[in-house]
Amino acid sequence: MLKLADADPPPRARFEMTPLLDVVFLLIVFFLYAIVRMHVSPAVRVDLPETAAGPEAPRDVAVLTLAEGGGVWVGDEAAADDAAAVAMLAAGAEGPRPVLVRCDKAVPVGRALEMLSRLEEAGLRDVAFETAQPAEGPAGAGPKQEVKK
Repeated sequence: MLKLADADPPPRARFEMTPLLDVVFLLIVFFLYAIVRMHVSPAVRVDLPETAAGPEAPRDVAVLTLAEGGGVWVGDEAAADDAAAVAMLAAGAEGPRPVLVRCDKAVPVGRALEMLSRLEEAGLRDVAFETAQPAEGPAGAGPKQEVKK
């Protein structure tokens, strides 16, 4: 049988870009919003002491908060007293983790040192204290350095 060529070629499929661009735009907006909203908001507000820049704290830590009024929190849970807080930290599900102590400026240093010794007695020796970065003042108002000649 003899085959003749068609006069009209078959229609080509079209790739519509508008729906694809809509989806990409929505994904970009979603991830930008998620990044902006992503921050750690501790359950207990404390006024942290200010220090110069230091090493950043590790991400996977147990957070111990010593508040001004004498309250103690482990993560978001209030503890009855210092001993209960140390017991909660030592009995973590995945074993002892590094401990990050968030201590209010108004908490006496002696209380923070007592908590540090209780943590050490419980075998928790990887402890760091959280501090705040000092606020930037006018240009050139950083810490004064003595220049020796």
